[in-house]
Amino acid sequence: MRLTDWFGVLPFLLAGNLRAVARVVSGSATGPAGPVGPAGPAGSAGPAGPAGAVGPQGPAGAGGVAIVAPSAPTTPPPVTGELWYDSSQTGVYVYDGTYWVGTGTEGPAGAAGAPGAPGVQGPQGIQGVAGPQGAQGPAGPQGVPGPGITDAPSDGTGYIRQSGAWQHITYSNLPLEVQWVPIAFPIAGKPAASAMINVPMVMPVTLPNPFVTGVRVYANTAPAGNANFALNKISGGVTTNIGNIMITAGSHTTVTPTGTGGGLVDGDCLQLVAPSTQDATLSDLGITIMASRT
Repeated sequence: MRLTDWFGVLPFLLAGNLRAVARVVSGSATGPAGPVGPAGPAGSAGPAGPAGAVGPQGPAGAGGVAIVAPSAPTTPPPVTGELWYDSSQTGVYVYDGTYWVGTGTEGPAGAAGAPGAPGVQGPQGIQGVAGPQGAQGPAGPQGVPGPGITDAPSDGTGYIRQSGAWQHITYSNLPLEVQWVPIAFPIAGKPAASAMINVPMVMPVTLPNPFVTGVRVYANTAPAGNANFALNKISGGVTTNIGNIMITAGSHTTVTPTGTGGGLVDGDCLQLVAPSTQDATLSDLGITIMASRT
């Protein structure tokens, strides 16, 4: 069979006419082509080929228009990022998953409202239990002495603050009831004419000047007439009259002192001298003189 004959047979092979091909091959001469037979059934699809390369991205589409809901959606519930235009407040809000949050800038604060009326005061609560006392704190430094007050002299004697100055404690700057010292002359029976009673001084004393106060007398038997007693000071052996004491006739207690009085020091003697003429009735008496300590 010639090569040219194969080119004539090939279409028949592709069409599935093997018998015709056999007849053609077995014959010595080429007969007329027979009619085309019916198409055989389609074969099964072959496996898919590999995916091709991704093509270039197309140009961006024209911008769309966002539509914001005029009221907060509730059904279905809003989703995070959803927008809502509040027409009453004239503002846009975005849902953050929990709350609608305004997207505009915050406006200026409004004026403060007027304070409300105070409420009714409630009843007082029960007082709590007192807590324990705290520890005592450390002692502070000693304060500065106040102006005008200084310490008394340190010389072993007592001082008293008087008229803004320190003075030795003496009877003269003590109250009168402490200054006075009683000196008593007791006389038993009838005092003899010009009888003397001597009282030695062991401390400085002073009789009032004038000697018109500070004398008390009591006579168990009143004198028949006025009885005049002399009061002398004996100092260094010298006797000086410093007063007189007259007991009124017929009285147990009435007395009239006169004289200049005066001071006596330790060692002096205060002397009382009875009338030069003995009274007929005066007896059992006592005379007390008040002197002040100096």
